[in-house]
Amino acid sequence: MYDELVKISSPSQKASLASSWSPPPEGWIKVNFGVASSSNCSWVATIARDYHGHLLIAAIAQINTLTSSLAAAEAANLLLQFTKALHVQAISF
Repeated sequence: MYDELVKISSPSQKASLASSWSPPPEGWIKVNFGVASSSNCSWVATIARDYHGHLLIAAIAQINTLTSSLAAAEAANLLLQFTKALHVQAISF
């Protein structure tokens, strides 16, 4: 399903933060995801940061669904797969 997955960052990389970002509680991971759709496919984007603001996950994937609700569910699923692989126990959306 995620054959088009492109990992664009790694846990060791840092990124600048927007001034409006607020960190999760200490020990938690803050995650966000988004969806963009066209007439023939959708793209999902995921991002996760720790309570210091360090970038842990940033990825995009092309998926074969055209409905925004299904694409959002796929984005959430992708992000949860990543956080599970990192053994994350506390997540804030």
